[in-house]
Amino acid sequence: MPESIQLTYPLSQTLWRQFFNAHYHDDSGLKWCARLGALCVTISLLGFAGFYPSQHVARLLLATGLFGFTTKQLLIFIAVHKASCHPFFNQQLTVTISEQEIAVRCGQKGYSQSWHNFNGYRHYDLGFALYHDRHAFFFIPMSAMSTQEQNDLQQRLDETALPLLTADHFF
Repeated sequence: MPESIQLTYPLSQTLWRQFFNAHYHDDSGLKWCARLGALCVTISLLGFAGFYPSQHVARLLLATGLFGFTTKQLLIFIAVHKASCHPFFNQQLTVTISEQEIAVRCGQKGYSQSWHNFNGYRHYDLGFALYHDRHAFFFIPMSAMSTQEQNDLQQRLDETALPLLTADHFF
């Protein structure tokens, strides 16, 4: 394995959206929101059909149900909007992964993160997400890596003893 792995990729809005979508995909709380949203919509439709007298309650249940359905997309929208405030948003990143840290450069600016700053990682089809806490992560897309670099990164993650997080893992 090389001493360091150097990758270059654009930190685009599309990439942010894809990673947040993958991040929220297995969230059991959001799945329950969608299920309860479906239940609220169903009950509201019964109200609109006249099975109970209050149209006001039916409208409130419909609004609640639609909110339950759209919660995941709202969270993704908010997260991408917050990410757009990052100075590297829509910029080309150069990421160097070494035994001690991950260093990120964009033009003349940059920062580094020690492996101790991460609590774990998830391996999505889209790439790797290295987590600081439940909703804060640094991602590395598969599209930026060759097969050998993917294997080297996985080996580096194994060496650092970062835990592979499961879908139901809470911080």
